[in-house]
Amino acid sequence: MQINITARHLHVSDSMKSHIKEKFENLERFYDLLQHTDVVLFEEKGRNTVEATAKAIIGGQFVAKAEHDHMRAAVDLVVEKLEKQLTKQKQKLKGHKKGAREGRPWSREEKVEGDEPTYEEIVENY
Repeated sequence: MQINITARHLHVSDSMKSHIKEKFENLERFYDLLQHTDVVLFEEKGRNTVEATAKAIIGGQFVAKAEHDHMRAAVDLVVEKLEKQLTKQKQKLKGHKKGAREGRPWSREEKVEGDEPTYEEIVENY
């Protein structure tokens, strides 16, 4: 996954860049269809702000923004927000939630040819 780091009116140290890359590379554990991530660091009203946009092959775009007094803490908050979004998207694709697309294509009331007889039909014929 490609990670682009941009700083607006700030200087980002090498240790901060390596911290950001390490954190954002771990996002692939949650959703392996990520293509690239854009991370923007800036200071706004005396608080450090981090915005991140992750783009995936399937699922579109995931956006998170966090503010904190310390830049590393703001990066960690953004990563946590993205982890939640990516986990939710992966669950949708797997269909583990109620009402997922992988369920039955018809309702229980509809009878399909070759389907097993219902309990009522068995009792009637007995």
